[in-house]
Amino acid sequence: MATPWTPPADMKSNGSTVGGSLNVASYGAYADHLLAFRDFMQSNGVPLYSISVQNEPDFQVDYESCDWTAAQRTAPTPPTTGRSRSVSARTCSA
Repeated sequence: MATPWTPPADMKSNGSTVGGSLNVASYGAYADHLLAFRDFMQSNGVPLYSISVQNEPDFQVDYESCDWTAAQRTAPTPPTTGRSRSVSARTCSA
């Protein structure tokens, strides 16, 4: 299992890796980002069973982080690429 601390800054509401939230328009791109990470890990001999969307989503910190509401963590991710994918608060697979 892997857990990111934050989406890339350009996908977030505040343009920073600290705080802010994932832009709704970036949901698909973030799913692709997580899948690319999964593919990278697999190609380097580390198969992942799951990827959570966030580590400590309800904890305010002053280092790499992202604010998530319960609705954001369970929102369906619209497909934006030809890849078949499922992204939820529990798993990330294609």
